[in-house]
Amino acid sequence: MAFILEDEFGDIIAKARRGLGLTVGRVAAESGVMAKNISQMENYTKKPNRDEVDKIASTLQLDSNKLNAIATESWSPNTIATKYDPALEV
Repeated sequence: MAFILEDEFGDIIAKARRGLGLTVGRVAAESGVMAKNISQMENYTKKPNRDEVDKIASTLQLDSNKLNAIATESWSPNTIATKYDPALEV
């Protein structure tokens, strides 16, 4: 079963960038990723490649492997095993 994440790649990098007090231009200058591309990623109109993820993650002090898993939609929360108890009523 897949879960929809509340925060997707664009949300995560935008929040991290703002949390560090950085502009898109500053992240672009420090990461080497074009500002236009970062803006498009934050607005869900461009999917990043692995190189872009690594550069942005480094600049924003994020884990690049985890960020890449989110960018490629290969990460989802662990499921919780539950037991059915027929004695419980809803």
